[in-house]
Amino acid sequence: MAWAWTLAIPIVIGWFFVAAGCRPPEEPVEIRIGFIGPLSGPLREHVGGPLLEGVELAITHAEARGVVLDGRRAEVRILFEDSRDRSETALEAARKLIYKDRVAALVGPCLGRTALAVAAFAERHQVPMISPSTSHPELTVGKPFVFRATIVDDQQAQALAQFSREDLAATTAAVLFDGASAYNRGLAELYRQGFSASGGQVVAFEEYATGERDFRDALTRIRDTQPDVLFLPNYADEVPIQARQARELGLDSVLLGADSWDTEDYPRQDVFSGSFFANDWLPEATDEGREEERAFVEAYEAAYDRAPTILTALAYDAMGLLLSAVERRGSLEGDAIRQAIADADGYRGVTGVLSFRGGGDPAKPVRIYAIRDGGLSFVQQIGSDPVER
Repeated sequence: MAWAWTLAIPIVIGWFFVAAGCRPPEEPVEIRIGFIGPLSGPLREHVGGPLLEGVELAITHAEARGVVLDGRRAEVRILFEDSRDRSETALEAARKLIYKDRVAALVGPCLGRTALAVAAFAERHQVPMISPSTSHPELTVGKPFVFRATIVDDQQAQALAQFSREDLAATTAAVLFDGASAYNRGLAELYRQGFSASGGQVVAFEEYATGERDFRDALTRIRDTQPDVLFLPNYADEVPIQARQARELGLDSVLLGADSWDTEDYPRQDVFSGSFFANDWLPEATDEGREEERAFVEAYEAAYDRAPTILTALAYDAMGLLLSAVERRGSLEGDAIRQAIADADGYRGVTGVLSFRGGGDPAKPVRIYAIRDGGLSFVQQIGSDPVER
């Protein structure tokens, strides 16, 4: 008897909907997105955590307004994988997400040293990938399925070289960088090219090994050249040590940094006073005329009780852009999503208006910020289009 009633229940429910003149509610479509980032280790706090929060907030906001796929209600399922800041681990995570979890697209990785390997893999399998913060120029070259939400290294390196020469009137420069990291080395070489091409002289070009914490030998050699500016295109866990050791050695050059410098800790440290760095957006410079920025900052502060970082905003934009592309095309097919992202023209993100114009790099300006008086201030913006390679 119990068995008979088990069979009868769905039939009775079906009769009810027919009698009521309506169909049973359809199951929502599931949109499976993979995320790869450093969710453990030394980069968890300043990189992985902020990115993760941006992705989660974007999904929360999307589902609050309702995600629709080809006329049907959709639910977003994000599958998180820890890259551990290792290219092999990130690649293994991509294999799992694509082969086993069958995700429609990837968000991340976020750093050049892990993103380049995953980008090649995603391209080979024609799975769309959006990196929130990888700025290495080679990320998107020859890869129509790979995109980024941030400015490109050659954009910010050229902007910093121009700023050094024109605004700081620097004639000599030095660079200290991690020689094993694609991000660090790429920015170092691009800055040297830009600074030299504009008539400046790079008097020291020093590299170090990943994981090193004593930079005094290299900094002593740099100090002896008396450069006007010192470019440190390195990560947030290394730069404070380098800046402190430089000042202890009597090196008084103006310090310059790239988008990896975005951290609320730097303005609190005296060694960074008078320094400058490049980025595409900071919450401290929110344009009150743009509702997207205000709403994002307010929502994040309400959820986490602190101000967001640029990484959080970039992850929010990457996920928002991806979901917008899926909804506009009404498809989870890789090529359909790829085409929708490539066709995006004027997507209003938190970090600016993104237009891809058929490629993988967005048209966005490079903004220069100053660290002074214990805070950050906007100086100027340079350019608006990706550099042609």
